[in-house]
Amino acid sequence: RELTPTECKVIMLLMSYIRYDSGMVATLKGNPITNDDISDIVDMSLRTVYDVMTGLLAKKIFAKTRVGVCNQYFANPYIFLRGNYINKTLKAMFKDYVTKRGITTEGM
Repeated sequence: RELTPTECKVIMLLMSYIRYDSGMVATLKGNPITNDDISDIVDMSLRTVYDVMTGLLAKKIFAKTRVGVCNQYFANPYIFLRGNYINKTLKAMFKDYVTKRGITTEGM
């Protein structure tokens, strides 16, 4: 499925918030980014952010986990690879993405 212009905007603006060591989308202080943070970064309403992130999650661009009451977003390392190593947790989060596309993960 193709990305919408709004999804492209969100991806482009969130790219600089992807942590090198974990793939987590986080603030400059290392805290997980919230939908409120995303709303401020991309200058969109919370409702629009929710809809866009739901679409990006469905397209496996990002994954979401919940720790306590906090959601954490992680970038798909097969799209946003930084360095030459993908940790086991990220591999597990995006294994369906790899399987559907026939991506070889040896050496990653």
